[in-house]
Amino acid sequence: MIMAGEICVSYFTGLNLYAIRRLGNLVLNPDSGVFEIWGTGGRTAADYAIALSPGQDDYTADFASDVTVPSGKYIVQIYERLGASPADNDPLVGSGEIVWNGWSEHQEIGDKIFIQGG
Repeated sequence: MIMAGEICVSYFTGLNLYAIRRLGNLVLNPDSGVFEIWGTGGRTAADYAIALSPGQDDYTADFASDVTVPSGKYIVQIYERLGASPADNDPLVGSGEIVWNGWSEHQEIGDKIFIQGG
């Protein structure tokens, strides 16, 4: 079963937030599904970002709806988009960890990653 909305952020309403998925010092390129060093091929935050959808009290996104992500322990960083598109200088507003088993989040309690910001 594929879970949805594994990334869930409680933060101020009315903002534009996005997530970046990291494995150690590498970042996931959502177009290729490959982990790479930030900036490979001239890529920027706009190339790595996955948008978070605003809800009534939180923002959510699927961890792996865009690519196949192998099993591992990942860092999810949440940024506030200040301009028209994600930029390398957007402020980091929160981060968290997610353990992914290749098709869904693996947690003993609960089924979402909660990142508290602000």
